Amino acid sequence: MFIHLGWYKWVLYGMEWERPLLLKLSVNVTPFGTMILIPRYWSFDHKRDLKWKAVARLHRSRDVHRQGVKLSASQLARYEDGMRALRLWRQARATGLKGVALTSWVMGKLGWDARTDERQLRRLLRELKPRFLH
Repeated sequence: MFIHLGWYKWVLYGMEWERPLLLKLSVNVTPFGTMILIPRYWSFDHKRDLKWKAVARLHRSRDVHRQGVKLSASQLARYEDGMRALRLWRQARATGLKGVALTSWVMGKLGWDARTDERQLRRLLRELKPRFLH
């Protein structure tokens, strides 16, 4: 790919036949992160000039999860623990347990220490998919 250095001198993106194309603010997702290009003529205001929610959504779009045999042993064990916790959660809900009694019963059946914070169980269940908890 040949880049004409004169384009950067005049802050141009390129030429379309005889018409110059002006370089503009752009957000590009790369395999290593998100690249934001701000032309040097631009008086950049970070609050006004970018829609940060859209940039964050773009940045998260590259998040690729491994599946199947590519999953590491610890990730696979965590997934299996989560599925077991989900089965126990549903069983406890069917018997009418709620609140602290529910979480402590599930953590006890999982073999976790009684001093374990219930947030770890909720995080484990949330990682599976939120729609499974209903």
